[in-house]
Formats: sequence, structure tokens, C-alpha cells
Amino acid sequence: MENDSWKNWGPRFKALAKENGETLATVAEKMGLTEAALRHWTNGTREINLTDFIEMCSVAGVHPSLVLFDGPPMDPDTKRQIGDLAKKLDADIGPMPDFKKTSKLPRPKPRA
Repeated sequence: MENDSWKNWGPRFKALAKENGETLATVAEKMGLTEAALRHWTNGTREINLTDFIEMCSVAGVHPSLVLFDGPPMDPDTKRQIGDLAKKLDADIGPMPDFKKTSKLPRPKPRA
């Protein structure tokens, strides 16, 4: 059985962002985009790429795993604790690599 909970990520993102005091308008402004662009992504009328998704979640103060994977209902304190732990883990590991800068991989040497 397939788990398709990630397909309905838009409403979860909006709700989690709202809990952090963010709206689509404030997130869009911080990202330098229009609110309409974010609305298209969160409503599913346009696809979002991974880099923009990660940035959108970061700006809203929401961990991407909480947006993508619909788990059992949690009280706000538990969600906050999970979010705080995820942020600590991200800080310990370091930021995600900038894929735009690392997309050119060295070509393997031809075999002799």
C-alpha cells in the first residue's frame, strides 16, 4: 500500500506556517516572490522544485518533514518540540548544499 500523504502538503504548509505567525504573503515577500506564486504551489496548480520547497519551509520556520509526511495528530507543544529538534539537527549537520553550485560534477576518466 502506497503512502501518498505528501501529495496534500499545501494545506499542511499553510497551517504550520500560520502557527509560526507566517502567511503566504510574508513568506513570499521574504523569498522575493509573489504571493500568487506560492499560492499556485500550495494549491497544486504548479509544481515546486526541491530548492524552492526547502527555502519556503525554512523561511516559514517549518521543517519540511512536518509538511510532507502527515503523521498522527499532535498537540502544538509536541509539534514545537519536534520542530526545535529538527532545527537543532539541521544546525549540527550544517546547511544543505547549494545544488546550483554543485550541479557540475567532474566527468569520470575514460577507461584505458
